[in-house]
Amino acid sequence: MSRPKDYDIKNDKVEYLAKLGCTNKEIADFYGCDESLIRHSYSVFLTKGRQHGKIRLRQLQWRAGEAGNIAMLIWLGKNILGQVDKTHTIEETVAVEDGSKKVLLKKLIEHIDADNIIDVDPVP
Repeated sequence: MSRPKDYDIKNDKVEYLAKLGCTNKEIADFYGCDESLIRHSYSVFLTKGRQHGKIRLRQLQWRAGEAGNIAMLIWLGKNILGQVDKTHTIEETVAVEDGSKKVLLKKLIEHIDADNIIDVDPVP
């Protein structure tokens, strides 16, 4: 049986590559070794790097939201605050006659008021 190959794998480099989002296979390919070597021998550095990557991504998302990126604010609201899209439907049928639009609008306003929707001042 041959002697195991000696790879020049640096712990901090494995952590950095994991931080960038590289897979175990990509890191192994970079070093020219088997993926199982990376997975088993460097799991602590993989975990630490991936956690740092997630923290960095979250920082960038917050900055994008703070800069006014509406899509990012919606995404953060849904994923961090548990907010959901809410669709209001009115299941009543209103007879179509003259003035029916006013009746429908009145019912819509009553329906919205029943859900306790409040106006909030915009953030400056």
